[in-house]
Amino acid sequence: MLHDAGYLHYSDSDHIYTLSLKLFRISHRFAPVHNLTKLAMPIMQRVCHQLLCGATTMKHAGAREAKNREETQELKRHTLQQGIEAAYRQLEDGQEMPFDEAAVERIKAAGRSKLADRSSAQ
Repeated sequence: MLHDAGYLHYSDSDHIYTLSLKLFRISHRFAPVHNLTKLAMPIMQRVCHQLLCGATTMKHAGAREAKNREETQELKRHTLQQGIEAAYRQLEDGQEMPFDEAAVERIKAAGRSKLADRSSAQ
């Protein structure tokens, strides 16, 4: 039927059918992919814009979080450094404390207190 209508050509030597130019022209006259792309383009552009804006916002939030972590680490280092300097001054002034069982218990109690404070804050 398609052969009789001129849409297909049959090759007797190769025993195969090929498209005629008539069917080729019809296939290009109606461009569903082009029409679909034309309709979808504004939607795809809007989605891309929203994704890019969201990614930029996330990037900035990540940078702020990293900066906050750095500042927190710097504060911890500074506090530790101050504690070490205070301990050296106490040693130089002769204010040393013996490291006995009582000192160990004080250190453990202080650590437990800090852990309890952290647990209750979360």
